[in-house]
Amino acid sequence: MITGMDTRKSQGVQLRRLLAFLRPYWKSGSIILFLTLGMSALNAVEPLVQKAIFDALGGSAETLRSMSFEKFLLSAIGVLLGLMLLRELVQGVTNYLYWKLQLKTKYDLLDTAVRRIYNLSLSYHQNETVGATMTRLDRGINGFSAALFDISFNLLPSLLYLGCTIVFMFSLSWKLSIVALVFAPIPAVIG
Repeated sequence: MITGMDTRKSQGVQLRRLLAFLRPYWKSGSIILFLTLGMSALNAVEPLVQKAIFDALGGSAETLRSMSFEKFLLSAIGVLLGLMLLRELVQGVTNYLYWKLQLKTKYDLLDTAVRRIYNLSLSYHQNETVGATMTRLDRGINGFSAALFDISFNLLPSLLYLGCTIVFMFSLSWKLSIVALVFAPIPAVIG
């Protein structure tokens, strides 16, 4: 009978093996994560720049005619365009590094798994079909890779974006923020 202590030991061993396998990729993964988190921050800042532009456009007629307003408007639009270009550049670099890291990880996982299969006993190969082994191998590697990359490079940046958005919302208007947060889950519940 397997106890809770045995399960925790087994999970600890598996986690150590996973971390040992991922150790060679920590630099590339850290760069991708940093770029992805930076892109989330850029996405959260862009609405603030748009707000400044629209607030300035909603000013008095005298403000709109002043020379400093034109400079502000041009610089704000320049900042907005710069943010958009920077976001696209970071997205392109991130996608390239992500793709490269994912291929390298899958290749190394496949190489490790094939070496392990070669070292299995002859009776294992006689009792298992090639199709079943290949299916298990393919699903295991693709499932592991998808879970690892989705959690690392999709879930974490999304949580950062959500956190930044909530902070910015509350800094602008805490009353409207509460109303928005109360009603935000309704489409998800209805759908």
